[in-house]
Amino acid sequence: MAISDKHTEMQNLASMNIDEMNTGEILYLINNEDKTVPHAVEKAIPAVGEFVDKVVESFHKKGKLYYIGAGTSGRLGVLDASEIPPTYSAPNSLVQGIMCGGLAALVTAVEGAEDEYDEGVKIVDERGLTENDCLLGITTSGMASYVHGALKRAKEIGVTTGLLVCNEYEKPDYVDVLIKTIVGPEVITGSTRMKAGTATKLILNMIT
Repeated sequence: MAISDKHTEMQNLASMNIDEMNTGEILYLINNEDKTVPHAVEKAIPAVGEFVDKVVESFHKKGKLYYIGAGTSGRLGVLDASEIPPTYSAPNSLVQGIMCGGLAALVTAVEGAEDEYDEGVKIVDERGLTENDCLLGITTSGMASYVHGALKRAKEIGVTTGLLVCNEYEKPDYVDVLIKTIVGPEVITGSTRMKAGTATKLILNMIT
């Protein structure tokens, strides 16, 4: 499937005339679209619960939870992980976010980094993931090669793997749990920092 066929990359019919709307109309449009996100997330709760149970099992084995993603997906993973120590007085290492492109990419977009499959493989080995750990790959389009490289390598060494996407997607054989939230096209075409990002944040809230 081409990326243009993904729901997250399609044009939203409600915003086709956004250039003719006034400020208030645009804001109400964005808010109305955002209202649909919790309903999409609700449909994914069984899969989220399945992954949470695996994370609990991992923690009982002294394992860790890792998030990995590019762009908004990676930033949200790092954000969620950073809140665990102050929220639960947990060690910094318990939940970790891996940002495609490194920490510099948190503030400056690194174009093309999400396409580096081999870098995803490499980071799993560098971080020293083990069979006691869980890794959640986050890619709203489902297309980030960096994330898939990491997940496949992690599965090879026995890590429990999950994949969070916001499109229709078939579960790869190297993914234990697939979490799908179909939020539909964005108000700004392809800007997955919007509804897809909101859905991701809601799901990470539930996981931790």
